[in-house]
Amino acid sequence: MLQTANELRTRLPRPPPPWDIDLVGVRDALARTGAGLVVEPTSAHVCGASLPGVLVPGITHKQPEPLLKRTQAKGQQPARDLLLRYRAEDVPVAAACTATFLLAEGGILNDLDATPTPSWWLAPWFSAPLP
Repeated sequence: MLQTANELRTRLPRPPPPWDIDLVGVRDALARTGAGLVVEPTSAHVCGASLPGVLVPGITHKQPEPLLKRTQAKGQQPARDLLLRYRAEDVPVAAACTATFLLAEGGILNDLDATPTPSWWLAPWFSAPLP
């Protein structure tokens, strides 16, 4: 999506600067996207307050039970900790679709004015167990 925005921005009369995108991971390992693409993320410990913002991609689960199980899993704690660190450093954090559950589970949304917008069919599960 952001690559497309970069390609199309030159069609505007006054194009904005291009998006500079870094893939950041909490583990020093290759990651597989929900579409099957294998990517090599930059290690999270080289990033921080210098980031203009963070966008957390959606999680591939579409049903509430596996989604909640995944976002509440102990294995997701490094991601939740990283997002909390970004919040403490005043780095803006946004999430796409189902990733809003990860933000909520990690406490990233606590005490913030936020507009989480999980997919409409997941809204009852988002508001029920989460603050």
